[in-house]
Amino acid sequence: MNRSNPEDAMQSINENDLAAVVAAVKSHLGLVVLYDADDPNSEAFWLLDMTAAELERWWHEQEEFWWPVTEEDQIFSRTMAENPDLAKVFGTEIPALRPAMVLPGRFLPCWPAGSCGQESTEASQLWMSFYESKRHHYCRLCCNADSFLTTPDGRHIYHKGYRGERRR
Repeated sequence: MNRSNPEDAMQSINENDLAAVVAAVKSHLGLVVLYDADDPNSEAFWLLDMTAAELERWWHEQEEFWWPVTEEDQIFSRTMAENPDLAKVFGTEIPALRPAMVLPGRFLPCWPAGSCGQESTEASQLWMSFYESKRHHYCRLCCNADSFLTTPDGRHIYHKGYRGERRR
């Protein structure tokens, strides 16, 4: 069974066309991981061409994770780095600006670029239904103290360089 999607088909998805995002997620033959940065409207689908066991092994072997991950994260990070007073309003320390972490697969957002506070979208409703089903992996990708992978059965997997408090 061919588990991978043709690369050119994935690249042709307009991420602001949320109907296309939903169709791509529903038709993906590989693993669909639910991504959340714990910010408003940050939910995304992480489409991978690997098995659950391969993802868990890959995650565990990573030396470090850092933010930004998605293009929206990069824009936010750059804005905060260029406007320290704005960072104070958010009550956050902005780490040194780094290039985006290169990860396998593709992230597809649940929200149109630049949206904030929008009620919901078809894609965000699909994300929530996947989350509530407890049949998908969930991940938080931020930094070495706040990145983890949760399996559908609730196990938390940490990478080699994890420095945060372990969840139960």
